[in-house]
Amino acid sequence: MSSYIALSERICLRLMAAQDWPIFLRLNQDQQLNQYIREVDTEDVLLERFKQRCKGLDINCGEWISLVVESVSGDFIGLMGICLIDEALQQWEVGYLIAQDQQGKGYATEALQLLLPWAIAHFAVHKVVARCVATNLGSARVLQKCGFKQEGLLRHNHRIFGEWLDECYFGLLAEDEVIAEQSR
Repeated sequence: MSSYIALSERICLRLMAAQDWPIFLRLNQDQQLNQYIREVDTEDVLLERFKQRCKGLDINCGEWISLVVESVSGDFIGLMGICLIDEALQQWEVGYLIAQDQQGKGYATEALQLLLPWAIAHFAVHKVVARCVATNLGSARVLQKCGFKQEGLLRHNHRIFGEWLDECYFGLLAEDEVIAEQSR
């Protein structure tokens, strides 16, 4: 089975594998890149997280299916994932982390537009959710471009570097994505 799950004219999504440890470490230790996500963890903690996320298409509730976003020529762009968060409600969460030198080029939007129809076709998905801190305007724009609707603002719902941050909660129904995909 190929590790590629989706591709466009510019980018590919593939399952994360053991050889991706250096890029996973680099992105997850970049304090500026993680300013809206989490405090930077130690290398040991990141290695354990990496090992857990290299399990391929494991869809156990609470475990991420982690993907590498790369150009069709093989250049690294970022990481993306999807996680089953509630099996009974068929709710999944998405997340992405794009390298700083690749931001602002539409890659996160394009990768999410590739991931959504693939996930809906392969798993029981009723709704996809995403969260971002309220000050992360770029991430919010990516979600909105992909059809997500802001469903709420959770006050002081996230804490990074000792600071409480408001978090925007976004949702996309699978049926809305199917309709959007048919019109593309």
